[in-house]
Amino acid sequence: MLAGQAIYLGDAVVISITGMAIVMLELAILAIFIQVMSKILAMVVKEKEEPKKAPAAASKAAPAPAAPKAAPAPVPAAPAMQPAAQGVMGSEEDDDLAVIMAVVLEESGLPMDQVVFQSVVRVQ
Repeated sequence: MLAGQAIYLGDAVVISITGMAIVMLELAILAIFIQVMSKILAMVVKEKEEPKKAPAAASKAAPAPAAPKAAPAPVPAAPAMQPAAQGVMGSEEDDDLAVIMAVVLEESGLPMDQVVFQSVVRVQ
């Protein structure tokens, strides 16, 4: 198209602005596509979870009569976490342990104050 032709400043500005406008338009289209797909997937996941919750709700709706239950025994407080050996692990191992603990807490959904990690063993 422009091979062998001189490009003047005005032409260069128009070409640059056109290129940037095309890129921005494509990014906007991509952002809209991602939002639409996110909403579609959220509806699909919600529809898959509803049948699982329905039988559980039905079983809770009509419980069998039972004898009065005694109050559950109180759960003893977790002992304070005491590090076994200070300074033995390297910073890389500390980072690995932090990542493992974060993943366990995230996947289990438990708050950090209810979980005590007593040991982490490397399996090879």
